[in-house]
Amino acid sequence: PAAVVPDPCDAHYVATTEAASHIGEEVTVCGEVIDYFSLENRPDKPTLLLFDTGVVRRGAGADIVKFPDAFSVVIWRRNNKNFPPNFGALYTGKTLCATGVVEIYDDRPVIVASKTDQIKVGC
Repeated sequence: PAAVVPDPCDAHYVATTEAASHIGEEVTVCGEVIDYFSLENRPDKPTLLLFDTGVVRRGAGADIVKFPDAFSVVIWRRNNKNFPPNFGALYTGKTLCATGVVEIYDDRPVIVASKTDQIKVGC
């Protein structure tokens, strides 16, 4: 018989609020993308997909007052070509499941996504 491959959108996912307790583990984390932000002033210029809470911004500009402590997906600029154009805006407001090893980036739990098959939309 063929092996059964688990569906990354099934009930065996980790909630975004529980991601920090899975550091170093490969898991699927699911939740709603509320906001995104490109860190142009950081090495490798990552884009963060922010789950469950948005960035606190100041004024009409994009000055950041505070990033939320919630789970994020990090996509390094060098990997942008592997994702749809304007993926930050495309994914905002959607429920996503991200699969990968949970790491710490800027004191918050993240999964670094380098390929589209790590992200499932509408889970």
